[in-house]
Amino acid sequence: MAMRVASIKKDQYDKCVEFGLWGDERSSVKRWDIEDLLVFKVENKIKSIAKVTGLAFEDDLLIWDNGFYPNRIPIVILKEFDDEKAVEIYEVFRKSMLEIYGEKYGWVILNKHPLIDTIEDKLASYIDCI
Repeated sequence: MAMRVASIKKDQYDKCVEFGLWGDERSSVKRWDIEDLLVFKVENKIKSIAKVTGLAFEDDLLIWDNGFYPNRIPIVILKEFDDEKAVEIYEVFRKSMLEIYGEKYGWVILNKHPLIDTIEDKLASYIDCI
């Protein structure tokens, strides 16, 4: 199981929840596995964690208003955090990413690379649904 982070805006996040989908321009989601985890970072908060529930597919239905994102994967939200907890988890995440990758840790998020075990473990300690 891999854990990845998606940094998106609230309206994009709401569409992911509404449709039970993550969408991407890149076809790399085709390499994701059922049971992989996706952590949603929304406006400097860790808003929720989702689990991949099915195989990736392509679709031409326009869902998000900021892009097409034809490569999609079904998800279900396992846990959503209130604002206080979301900020607390984000601070732990950010500190851990800075320690491992330095100031340029954003490329890990941008490319949806799986998090290394030490960061995954720190996030998992706050997320009792894993």
